[in-house]
Amino acid sequence: MMTGSGEGTLTDIKLDNTVEFTLSDKKMISRITEVIDSNTIKVVCSFHGVYIWVICKLDGICCANSKSEIQEEIDLSTECVLFLKSILIEREFEIKFNSMDRFGKYIVEIDIQNESKDGGTTAIKDILIEKNYAYEYKGGKKLQFNQWNLP
Repeated sequence: MMTGSGEGTLTDIKLDNTVEFTLSDKKMISRITEVIDSNTIKVVCSFHGVYIWVICKLDGICCANSKSEIQEEIDLSTECVLFLKSILIEREFEIKFNSMDRFGKYIVEIDIQNESKDGGTTAIKDILIEKNYAYEYKGGKKLQFNQWNLP
């Protein structure tokens, strides 16, 4: 017999006794545990007292692809991953979870503290764009790597 909280079976559970699992439209303190590729990360956060890990995509950018046939793009992707690891890995951030993409990954926004003394933050996507690791992407057809305006 399968039980949820020790009382009854799953067929006994009423929807009003359950919690919908969604992080959409939530801001949560989360720890980044892994940089999977140039715009995909794994984070750990607490959801109703349960620690969960979630695979997330950075919102609003398109990054270099590590599986490209163009060596320059592969190199840029590797450089981006190393950069992200240096500033994100094993640190906590307030992450805004948006909707899920078609692959079940949450689209997220992450701001990091500015190095200046003003105490402000900068979106990680803006940093990646400034460093030419990514370009702003708002949907539609993606640019080929040779179409990026790289210096």
